[in-house]
Amino acid sequence: MKKILLDELKDTCILHFTNNNNLTKIEEEGLIPLIGQNAQGIEKNPKIFFSKGKKGALELSEVWMRWLMNRIFGEKDRIGIYQNTSIKERRILLENWFKEFLSGDYLKDTEKKQILFDYYFYYLEERIYLTLDIKDKEEYDSSAIDENKEAIIKENSNMKRLFAKIMYGNFSNIDSPLVEEWNMHTIPNISIKREKIKQVITKDGKEDMLSIIIEMYENYSEKIDGVPLLDEFIEYAKKRNELSKKQKKKERVENND
Repeated sequence: MKKILLDELKDTCILHFTNNNNLTKIEEEGLIPLIGQNAQGIEKNPKIFFSKGKKGALELSEVWMRWLMNRIFGEKDRIGIYQNTSIKERRILLENWFKEFLSGDYLKDTEKKQILFDYYFYYLEERIYLTLDIKDKEEYDSSAIDENKEAIIKENSNMKRLFAKIMYGNFSNIDSPLVEEWNMHTIPNISIKREKIKQVITKDGKEDMLSIIIEMYENYSEKIDGVPLLDEFIEYAKKRNELSKKQKKKERVENND
């Protein structure tokens, strides 16, 4: 698969991320639409999701962290935090998390953010970014419907609407069912040929999504409002990378003694 530097991408670039284990299959078959595990019960038809522009990709990262945080500390218990708690204790912890998320206090919870950042760091290390050469009204529709928002609007639940508003952030209009640039998708059942796909890399040749997100964030020309988790995560990731470099340097010195 051809590679392209992040710096060479236009502001209107289309970015899709996937697990690095999928790269070989994508090189052979292209991208095949599907209903992913996280979209079961929400999406009606198989699609390929993407962000439009670097701003959209950074906003998606913020939403994704909020979503993951709720999956970790909410009823899904993604990493098994509640597995050794009693039913009563679990119920109390879930109720407290629900209140914490809706109030915005989760942004002040240092312990929970540490768990989230540790998880997200490894999550990004295992993924790559692809840029897609696809066109509006051909492979995707910029006026398409976000089926999750559509369902929330139809259900007309104030609680679910409030929850979604916090999850989606202030760069989303929960009252409109239309997709936004951070969360777009192809026309259902349309595949993307491998010739239209390139792998994104950083200026120093790194392929992992973590390195790309950091470089994208640091070099983006405008300040993006409403991404508090991303702001903190970038600082966390940079410090962690720096500590890793120092440790590796120390080990090389010791091995040469």
